[in-house]
Amino acid sequence: MKKTLSRALCSLMTVMMVFCLTSVVSLAEDAGQWNSYRGNYQNNGVTSARTARTADEADLKWELALKDSTDWSTNVSDPIQVNGTVYVAVGSELWAVNSSGEVTGRGTLEGAIGYTCRLMQAEGKVVVPLSDGRLQCLDMDSLKPVWITDPVVTQDQEGQTRNHQALTTITYSDGLLYTGTAYADWSSSYSGVYQCVEVSTGRIVWQYENTQAGYYWSGAVCVNNAVIFAGDDGIVTSLNAKTGDLIDEMETAGGVRSSMVLEGNEVFFSSQNGKLHRVTVGDDGTLSQHEEVSFAQSSTSTPAVYDGKVYVGGALGPEQQYAGVLAVVDASTMQVEKTVNAPADVKSAPLVTKAYGDEAYVYYTANKTPGGIYVLKSGADEGEDLFVPTGDGQNYCLASIMADGDGTLYYTNDSGKLFAVASHVPEEGGDDQSGSSSESQQPSQSVPSEDDGSVSSNPSSAEGSSSSSASTSSSTVNNPPTGENSAAFLVVGMSALAAGVAWICSKRRNREA
Repeated sequence: MKKTLSRALCSLMTVMMVFCLTSVVSLAEDAGQWNSYRGNYQNNGVTSARTARTADEADLKWELALKDSTDWSTNVSDPIQVNGTVYVAVGSELWAVNSSGEVTGRGTLEGAIGYTCRLMQAEGKVVVPLSDGRLQCLDMDSLKPVWITDPVVTQDQEGQTRNHQALTTITYSDGLLYTGTAYADWSSSYSGVYQCVEVSTGRIVWQYENTQAGYYWSGAVCVNNAVIFAGDDGIVTSLNAKTGDLIDEMETAGGVRSSMVLEGNEVFFSSQNGKLHRVTVGDDGTLSQHEEVSFAQSSTSTPAVYDGKVYVGGALGPEQQYAGVLAVVDASTMQVEKTVNAPADVKSAPLVTKAYGDEAYVYYTANKTPGGIYVLKSGADEGEDLFVPTGDGQNYCLASIMADGDGTLYYTNDSGKLFAVASHVPEEGGDDQSGSSSESQQPSQSVPSEDDGSVSSNPSSAEGSSSSSASTSSSTVNNPPTGENSAAFLVVGMSALAAGVAWICSKRRNREA
């Protein structure tokens, strides 16, 4: 009996060690990535990288022309970054770009991307939304196609078949992808589908149809076994993540074009009428304790939450010439602490670095030429220019910013260029940590882009018909790993533990033999 128990115990512990080692090695391989629109599974753009705090600490590392600045027919996606490689979709191709700004590979897509396209990397694959609502999956290393879903179609009131657009953030959890579509024109959306797709095969697990409004720029978050999202009808929806069955709904005033941001058991998001919302999610996926606060006249910005503060962008009304704002809101009381003026509508999702102790730095863009990067130091009353493009790199900008582990900031503007802005922080400055954070881009200039339904006076805030689209645009749980050193340390530690267990088991076998 003792022999049987001993052998069973040793076998069990060995299996556990192998499982842990496999998981940790996987973390090491994924270390330092910005694998989605906001860089993590909570959609919360918070990084621990030592990004530049002032213009003196920022330097243009490189810029890459993804298309001609006068080419309005070729769309460009938001970039993501995995293990030193930046991935960006350009027209009907997926590009891989190395840390020096050199294009190292191109994969062919089976169709063009829409005006807004947010990539997702998961399980060694890059998933690209196409303009007709399809998702195409390519191998991350070879850029060869793996699978593609069918187009999402709907019938209008006259019985006409209409293709949907794939405009939303893609969310990944437990082998499954969640994304929404919209049948929309220049001013509104009329129907939408949220769907769950198996990342390994492309199989549609379930679809949830909304016959009243679409999902346009918004994005989901997974909480326990629920997936939470909202759309142009302003209804927050909670579905069973595995089956698609309805768990709960909550109505809010104003359409939602923001991704859900998870902080603890609460989700934060903005609405088109310029309000920030907070909703509590129960363990069973039910929704409660909705609170809101007005901070602007319009907003499509996805918030960032850090250290009890919520940072979110938007725009004021015609009386203020549609000036932009970046609001700072107390996360617990939902009171606006301050609004910082911006040159134009802040459609971007703010990026926050926590690398400098009590001093948070917030990065954002504004939809107006020159299309650079602004930074707000916590406690300051106004933002400052961090990086200003020159020459034909100047243009409007709806894009958000992502960061790699070295503190380099990446983003695009409507010039069609991808910028890498390096950080030169003195060694004595800040807490020497590295991390990751995210976001992305848009192309258009004096040619109208797609209407997001918010008030704006600039060329980059309009939306097309069913074949084109617009764009706007991690504290937490299930974050993609961001530290190769930590992963390596765990590998060594777990290896030593496994060796120790094996030695104990062998000694016990020898005694019992």
